[in-house]
Amino acid sequence: MNIHEKVLWQLADTLRSACAGSEAVALLLPFIAWWAIQEKGLLPQHLHLEEQIGKELSQILPMLRQLQSHAPAAFIDEGAYKVLDTARDLFPLMKKVVELGKQGLLSSFSADDIYYWAADKNSPLCLAPTLADLVIALLDPADGYSVYAPWEHSGQLAARARRHGYEVLVETPLPLLAAQVLTLTSLEDWQVLSGDPVQAPRALEHGRLKRFASAIAVPPMGIRYGREVVESDLFGRFTEKTVSGSVLQLQHLMAQTAGRVIAVVPNSVLFSVGAERSFRQELIERGAIEAVIALPSGLLTGSAMPTSVLVLNTKKQSQQICFVNADSEYFCTSAVRKRAELTHIDVLVKLAKGVETSTSSVTVRPEQVRSKDFNLEVGHYVLDDTAQKLEQILADLPLVRLGEHVEVIRSRQHSTSSSGVAVREVQASDIPDFGAIVSASKDSLFDLGSPKAQTYFLKAGDILLAIKGSVGKVGILTKAPPAGEGGWVAGQSFVVLRSMNSASYESKALLVYLRSEIGQALLSRLVVGASMPTIQLAPLKDLCIPCLSLETTDKASQIFEHEVRIQKEIEALRSKQSDLASALWIL
Repeated sequence: MNIHEKVLWQLADTLRSACAGSEAVALLLPFIAWWAIQEKGLLPQHLHLEEQIGKELSQILPMLRQLQSHAPAAFIDEGAYKVLDTARDLFPLMKKVVELGKQGLLSSFSADDIYYWAADKNSPLCLAPTLADLVIALLDPADGYSVYAPWEHSGQLAARARRHGYEVLVETPLPLLAAQVLTLTSLEDWQVLSGDPVQAPRALEHGRLKRFASAIAVPPMGIRYGREVVESDLFGRFTEKTVSGSVLQLQHLMAQTAGRVIAVVPNSVLFSVGAERSFRQELIERGAIEAVIALPSGLLTGSAMPTSVLVLNTKKQSQQICFVNADSEYFCTSAVRKRAELTHIDVLVKLAKGVETSTSSVTVRPEQVRSKDFNLEVGHYVLDDTAQKLEQILADLPLVRLGEHVEVIRSRQHSTSSSGVAVREVQASDIPDFGAIVSASKDSLFDLGSPKAQTYFLKAGDILLAIKGSVGKVGILTKAPPAGEGGWVAGQSFVVLRSMNSASYESKALLVYLRSEIGQALLSRLVVGASMPTIQLAPLKDLCIPCLSLETTDKASQIFEHEVRIQKEIEALRSKQSDLASALWIL
């Protein structure tokens, strides 16, 4: 705990009978600001804080309101004082502020991370201090000193930028918290606007969006906007007609900035299909991406969503993209309450700017991203030790694409049907460790009149690969009932890999390869998402599989058949074991 935290908790402790956590912080920050404004010689004697001790609450609040004329924006949350019964609840706080102030402990007090320290269920989304440090370190004074900071609820980024000499404009639906923190940082060269930047931008100049030299932001994650937001936009911000909050937020940031944009974004922005993919393609074609930094978990309060730092530039076209993996022991350390902190931030910045190299980073040309279907996940480019070993092995093998030899069939997508013929669905639990599927456990109904209905019925030789949930689980049907009523279909977490030509790639050999360490490692590299791991179809079709000689094909098939025989022997021994145990004391 640093000196600033200790000061905070001493002050918060004076309010423990009235409130706690973020509520206490909102209440006490204006009194620290009162002392700071007083110390600058801006207040007459009758407005000094020590002169207010002993007065009624109805007398203190008007005095507080007068302080706001000395700051660029209102920073007093009058609603916070409704929790107080009488002015006596404030006396200990006011006395403590005066005491600490006279000791000189408030002269250098920093409130930049105060809402992070006091985080509770009522707190805004906050960043680990070192993540906020990283975002600011990625700014470049050479770009200019005007910084746009939308959605800056906690004030962490804006306060740091101001301390570094930048002029800051904050635009957020929650302006009070940022204004409180900024008031303790500086009494000039910042502005706070209230509103939603995407729905109704207010940072305007002569009826147009004001352009800033740089932008820093942690946009709210997982939200969606109504279509009217795009349709009614007057500023030409949105090239994608979408409701995706992440896409619209980034497009707004770029429209408001004539330079570098540094945003902490959910990883879904880096790999999702649809509007996100189209947006990534647009960024690549414009040469607007400078760097992507993968972050460890535990850097945001109240959210376990995997995130990355995305560095864009709307002014200078980039000829290369730096991918950096900060999710490693060298760049991250554990903190209390399942939190984390970044380390070696100076090295991270150099890697992101491409002035240093490391095994934790790689610089690629935009064409390489284009060849990966515009996927921006760092793990697709920065390889760990296992992945590097895998690349060396693959380099020595003649390879072909999976999609050249098998048809990749997505299982039928349906809700629970109330009509149709009875069929059976193969579930993940139906795939044994040795890979041979012998049962389909789920009863279901299937409409035989649906488009391509016959395609969905499983055949002998079909391989089932789980692409959701139990990603990478794989099995093969050595036999299957006829299509139609009583037939088998794949559960919705699977794709079916069906040979285009039985002679081109033997199914049993393909199964053995996909179940091998190399096959599973390659499949794991295709996984996107954390809460629901998924493999997308396009990269799956591009999966590398080795060209097999007849000898290797036969050997792989024999291995599979041997596994099946061993499993039958195991089942026979289990049956024998059961018979032995039940031979005595029969009912």
